Amino acid sequence: MPDSQYLPFQVYADSVFPDTVGVAYTDQSDLNAGLQAWQEQLVSYGDSQGFKVN
Repeated sequence: MPDSQYLPFQVYADSVFPDTVGVAYTDQSDLNAGLQAWQEQLVSYGDSQGFKVN
């Protein structure tokens, strides 16, 4: 996508993906819940690092 960008903390985002979305995928559970957990972790981390997350 031409307008896509990486997060300034992409390494962190990639590191917590398996524990959130990955678990939902491999356990064949609610993928939306896994995505929500991933988003919550990213927002929390971004805020704690001084980024404006919206």
